[in-house]
Amino acid sequence: MRFFKKVKKETKRLKETRAQMTIEYAVMFTVICSVIIYASTAFIRPAVNRFYNSTQVILDNATTTVQERFSFSG
Repeated sequence: MRFFKKVKKETKRLKETRAQMTIEYAVMFTVICSVIIYASTAFIRPAVNRFYNSTQVILDNATTTVQERFSFSG
């Protein structure tokens, strides 16, 4: 009987440890996702905005050049 009590106690301890590890992984996953979201809003968004703004300037210049060359009235 003593053996079975030990086995039962050890099984309970392992289940608690497994649950604790699951919670730790969930917290780590949440932190990593938060860092990725912050990085995307803080660093990637301004770079993308600069790219689109520079593309807009290039297209505007090209449009102006074409209008001047072909004398389109607008």
